[in-house]
Amino acid sequence: MAPMVPVSVVGPAAAAHALPPCPQEGVVCPCGKITVEDLDGVWSKGFNELELVKRASLTGVGTCQGGVCMPHLRAFVAERSGSEPQPFTARPAARQLTLGEAAAGYHIDTFRRTPLHAEHVALGATLDKFGGWYRPWHYGDPVAEYWAVREAVSLGDVSTLGKMIVSGPDVVEALERLYPNHVHDIKVGRARYVINLTERGHILDDGMILRDADDRFTLTFTSGGASTAEMWVRDWVETWGLKVHVLDRTVSHGAINVTGPLAGEL
Repeated sequence: MAPMVPVSVVGPAAAAHALPPCPQEGVVCPCGKITVEDLDGVWSKGFNELELVKRASLTGVGTCQGGVCMPHLRAFVAERSGSEPQPFTARPAARQLTLGEAAAGYHIDTFRRTPLHAEHVALGATLDKFGGWYRPWHYGDPVAEYWAVREAVSLGDVSTLGKMIVSGPDVVEALERLYPNHVHDIKVGRARYVINLTERGHILDDGMILRDADDRFTLTFTSGGASTAEMWVRDWVETWGLKVHVLDRTVSHGAINVTGPLAGEL
């Protein structure tokens, strides 16, 4: 739009409207069949902000993205908090695409290759696709390879695992909130096994936390969970307003796992 051009709003469509009465019973979110009882349940557990109620109850995350239920959800929060919350972004409804529309006559290999991919091929590995990557399943004798892990030593390409560096003055507080495990007592140079949970306590993923410095950690995730890990961490850090720098190094960093009773000797 050109500068200094006056803009005027015509008609009531763009005007602010009063919230509807607070829902007392029944379905609030038709997309997810979320009821007033569901909202009361998450509110009683301490999710007392609009964004937190949305995340905990999944109200407004369906097809209409809050286009239908948002006024009623805002009215629910306003009555209980005493202040009218600002609306979250309502996105337009989207329809599903057919495979034909998505492919459009083209075939593009979107599966990634680890830094050791050429080495696997040279060693005669049988490769398959898993978690968005080409990964070796065996090198010709799966039974012998199994016993090598059990009785001797093996090298495994684990470059597909999610790898993320988080740092900053609020990084410990952020990780204490994100994980059910304690993080503050991990010493520099040490690691701890952790799990990732949803707001309802369901397991999302698992991995490790490695403390590189007082204000710097490396997080790992499974190959399947790596694609959403950065979004999960960034989303919560931004919601809480914490000073944390997040850097996803899944693709740029390779990794090798040394396994077996003779691993220490190697």
